[in-house]
Amino acid sequence: MKRILLCLLFGHIAIAAWCQPANSTCEGVIDLGTFPYCRATVYTNIGATPYDIEFDNEPSCFRDGPPSNDVWFGFLTADERKEIVITITGNGNQPITNIQAALYRGTCAVNSIVLRQCAVAANGETTLSFDAFDLTPSAQYYIRVDNFGGDSNEGDFTLCIDEISDDLMISNGSTQLCSGTLFDSGGPMGNYGDNENFTF
Repeated sequence: MKRILLCLLFGHIAIAAWCQPANSTCEGVIDLGTFPYCRATVYTNIGATPYDIEFDNEPSCFRDGPPSNDVWFGFLTADERKEIVITITGNGNQPITNIQAALYRGTCAVNSIVLRQCAVAANGETTLSFDAFDLTPSAQYYIRVDNFGGDSNEGDFTLCIDEISDDLMISNGSTQLCSGTLFDSGGPMGNYGDNENFTF
């Protein structure tokens, strides 16, 4: 009887390890190439286990403490463009909810990767989008995707890294971009409305 129970226990551990996404560690990172990147490829953090990078392991904006279901992606910035928007969207059979993500720079080794910024979706949301400014050209960056609220919120998602448009609308109020084209409320092609009053 003891032998049977041990076999079942070890079999269960082997299955759990087999089901873990390959990019559940930074060393297993999925390389997205040079940004921009936006494909219909569906990724998952189902079955992912915590990965501890020690320094900067717990992003300040993350909920529930250190990441528990994190998966890793890597990309290179372009030669010149340094402002990007990262969008993670729940997708597939079991869409991820309560998304939280962090952007890192450095190399995939303990205490060799540094947190650049983080972002968290609202409770119950299946999409997270955040901007990153002043990135170093031709440099390696990493995106760490996780969820808060436990394993029931882990799931499938798509990932996009796009350049931020430098077409700026006066109604948006402000920007962190260093250059761009500022449009009135009509945008590039339309007319502005009557009695509008904006401060940018």
